[in-house]
Amino acid sequence: MKLIFISVFLIFCSSKALSQKLKDPYECEKLEKKDSLLYSQLLKESKRVNYDKLAEKIIADLDKNEFSQPNLVVYIEDYYEAKKPIFYMEPCDCCFKRLAENPVYNDHLFWTQKNIKKIVEKFRVNVIPRNATFGYFFYQKASEAENSKLRKIYKKTKKQKSGLYKDSSPNNHHFYYFPFNDKENLILVDQYPELNFNTLQLHFRNELGNKVSLNYRYDVDNIYKKSVSKLYQYKDGKWNDITLQE
Repeated sequence: MKLIFISVFLIFCSSKALSQKLKDPYECEKLEKKDSLLYSQLLKESKRVNYDKLAEKIIADLDKNEFSQPNLVVYIEDYYEAKKPIFYMEPCDCCFKRLAENPVYNDHLFWTQKNIKKIVEKFRVNVIPRNATFGYFFYQKASEAENSKLRKIYKKTKKQKSGLYKDSSPNNHHFYYFPFNDKENLILVDQYPELNFNTLQLHFRNELGNKVSLNYRYDVDNIYKKSVSKLYQYKDGKWNDITLQE
């Protein structure tokens, strides 16, 4: 009995120590300063960078073999400022806004009406935006967050065409989309083997040295499908693929 008591006491003490370590305000302050410094450096570097050329490079590098269907659902990460931003990272449980979270190039800067229409024309597909964070199509709203940065592309999408999504559930879902050949009342079928759309999600990461790391994820729901990673760098007025050099 005494041995059990000692064991429980030691577990309690170790968990208490870990808890204190995870909430160390000094470590949180260091992480916040590091984040702010990285943010400032990324912004400073980006002042003379042409990101329109990066968008062109990304579109050129999309694999047309992955778009076998006439419809393409694109998952767009939602960017918004939470009222109480929580940031979990050992050795602390911090509460601060991560400024360096892809501040110079990200989803809402790439997924513009201009770039979406380029994809529509290049690959001859209907493009259907979908909120990757909350999981729904653009229809009654773009996001759960009032200050979401998806609101701009949502307004542009609403001015396009509307369609219907059908899966195995009894409820159908409406959506807005960018059409190829101005087709209206498009029906997406999500019932195997009658799938009539492909999916795509792009994961961005801003790095120092005017670099943007990009993860091309095709067939989003297929956990066995390997994504394609590329690293781009802006130098001498153009974006270069330096993936093999790193």
